[in-house]
Amino acid sequence: MPPVPGLHYATAMRTDLKALMREATLSAYGHRISGLVRIAYDGNHLSFETPDYRGRLSYIGDWPQPVLVHLQPLHNVSRKLPRTDFVLLTYADGWFGVGPTRLSASIET
Repeated sequence: MPPVPGLHYATAMRTDLKALMREATLSAYGHRISGLVRIAYDGNHLSFETPDYRGRLSYIGDWPQPVLVHLQPLHNVSRKLPRTDFVLLTYADGWFGVGPTRLSASIET
């Protein structure tokens, strides 16, 4: 995929994303699954951070700035991903894409 200004994209293993979101949700055990997930470049990984959790996901792509996404909808989407080996994560113009699904998101300022 050629560079496009403002576009973030990453290809990751579907099973890795599902496991990471399950761990993030379990870390919120006893709390409401709420708040934001910060998704940012971290060396050769994307880091997924909440106040109670930090996980890393191997990926291929370009993720220039941290993106904030609500945990609950991201958790719901990750549980229902199509049965494919890889999932495409994108961010552009206030929308975070997880495969074919779009969630409201923002760039961290």
